[in-house]
Amino acid sequence: MKITLKIGGSVIFKENNQYNIELIGNYASVIRNVLEQQEYSVSKMVVVVGGGRLSRELVSIARSLSSSTSNAHLDLLGIHASRLNSLLLISALKDLAYPFPPQSFEEALRIMSGNSTLIISGGLQPGQSTNAVAAILAEALGTDLLINLSNIKKVYNKDPRKFKDARPLDVIDYNDFIKIVMENQQKPGNYELFDLVGAEIVKRSGIPLYFVDGYNPKLITDVLNGENPGSLVTKVERG
Repeated sequence: MKITLKIGGSVIFKENNQYNIELIGNYASVIRNVLEQQEYSVSKMVVVVGGGRLSRELVSIARSLSSSTSNAHLDLLGIHASRLNSLLLISALKDLAYPFPPQSFEEALRIMSGNSTLIISGGLQPGQSTNAVAAILAEALGTDLLINLSNIKKVYNKDPRKFKDARPLDVIDYNDFIKIVMENQQKPGNYELFDLVGAEIVKRSGIPLYFVDGYNPKLITDVLNGENPGSLVTKVERG
C-alpha cells in the first residue's frame, strides 16, 4: 500500500503561536506505528506539511518591511516555512525518513523512486499550495489514498460558520466537492477547504481523499482500517 498524508499547518501550532510539540510527537508515533505494522503493508508514505502560522507571520513581516514585495517572494517565504515544519517531523522520524524535504518536484520524484519508505515534504514552488503539492505527489506516487489532516473535521455542503443549515457530508462525489471548493476559493475569511488544483488532480486520478480531524493523528489508522471518521471524497455512482 502507498499512502499520502497532508498535515495542515493549522494544527501544529497552539493558540499562543507556539509549536504543538506534543501533537507533532503524536504524529511521529502514529506514522512510525503504521510503517512498522505488517498489517498495513505500507511500501511508501509521503507526508506533506503546511506552513501554518509561521508562514503567515513571515509573510506579514515581509509586507510590513516593503509594500513592493512580490507575491512570488511571499510564496517563497511560505514554502520555506513549510519546509522548516517538515524538518521538525523528519527530526522525530530521523531513522525512518529521508533526511531532507525535497526542494523541487523533480527531486521529490527521484526520492520517491528510491529506497526511502518515508518522504516528508513542504512546499515545492510559488503559486502552489501544500494541498496541491500533496495531490500532485499522491498522483505521482500512485497512492492508494490521500488523508487530509487539518482543522476541518468534515466537509460541509457550505460554510458552517456562516450557514446554520450547513450539512456535514460523510461521502461526497468529486464533482460536488470541486463545486464547493470553487465557491469558496480565494475569498478571504471564507470556508478554507482545499485547493482547486489539488481537487482536480485527485478527481482525474481517482484518488480517495479523506478529511479527518488533524488534532487526532490516530484517525490515520482508523482510515487504514477501512473506517471513515470524517468525510470521504470519491466517485459516487448515481442511481
